[in-house]
Amino acid sequence: MSHGYVSQTEGNLIQWGYAKPGDRDEIYNLSLDSSKAKILVFDREEKKGRTGTASDIVGYYKAASGFSKIITLSESAIISQIIVYN
Repeated sequence: MSHGYVSQTEGNLIQWGYAKPGDRDEIYNLSLDSSKAKILVFDREEKKGRTGTASDIVGYYKAASGFSKIITLSESAIISQIIVYN
């Protein structure tokens, strides 16, 4: 499990850094693994969230590009779950 800060989203790409907001240590293409990686996007202020694969929530996810924190769960460098929240 790793924790970081989302720095940018563009199309199906998500970039995040580990030390502080704005860092870009990882770039992940959601469409490459959309059938496997489960994604949860949660807005604590509005108390709304969406969950599913990248293709299930792509519209909601793109709208949430300002969300600042990310947790990824992976095994053998394969991401199984992504949690994005503000």
